[in-house]
Amino acid sequence: MAALTKERPMRVDVIGQVWDEQPCAAATKIVEGAMGGLYLGYARPYQLGDAWLGHAMVTCDNTLGAAGGKLLRYYRPRYRAQVLLPNAAITDAVRGAPVFAQDSGTLSLRAGFKCGQFIRYVRSGVAIVEFDGSSDICTIAATITKAAMTDGGGTSGYYDFGMAIPQGARFLDWLAVTKSAGTGDTSATIQVGESGNVDRFSAVATNSVFATGVVGTIAPGSSDNAVLTAASTPRVTVTTGSDFGLIASGFEVDVFLNYHVGSRLS
Repeated sequence: MAALTKERPMRVDVIGQVWDEQPCAAATKIVEGAMGGLYLGYARPYQLGDAWLGHAMVTCDNTLGAAGGKLLRYYRPRYRAQVLLPNAAITDAVRGAPVFAQDSGTLSLRAGFKCGQFIRYVRSGVAIVEFDGSSDICTIAATITKAAMTDGGGTSGYYDFGMAIPQGARFLDWLAVTKSAGTGDTSATIQVGESGNVDRFSAVATNSVFATGVVGTIAPGSSDNAVLTAASTPRVTVTTGSDFGLIASGFEVDVFLNYHVGSRLS
């Protein structure tokens, strides 16, 4: 899948407010059915790190215009829509699986910014999703593989998220689901922090990803985590018993981070 460049009409059932508008960024086109994001006060096709807005009701073509030259009209959460959702299965509806936005045209069940919930299975790759990006509790997720990580040259390797937790947010907790175990060495533990402070968001430093399963922890109760005074790009660090390079190439873990913001669109 990729960012949406062609119009994709949608069947939408509105639950709350019908629509809203945001000024469009300069030299920007957001096509009908694409997801919009808010960046530096202007709407654009959604990218990770933007404030997620919702789906465009009609095409907003500001290709030749200055910033704010046109308004994006978009469906305002909450609403339900039938959408393309890779790997959608009927069991996902039963458990109300979270749905994540990755770009203006791509949704995922595993990685991105949480923008909705799986409601009903339609057919392979198609589902009814209830979209709601208005909550003050935000979730970002990433699927981390051995190949995607940087070998630190010793016992640990790390992965940096492709999006930041915004300034003013309060980190809450994280969860890691090991899909394919970190075998190959004698142990493997996981922490979430940032560059230069690998355990900033981890009250527990001994969570194991050496076998398949689910682990997680709240953030430490220190003033360092009260409110982020600057945006922070999360870093996931895996530390092994002797050499990170020994970890099996098939290692794979889904990591979910939760944080609170005072305003979704700030």
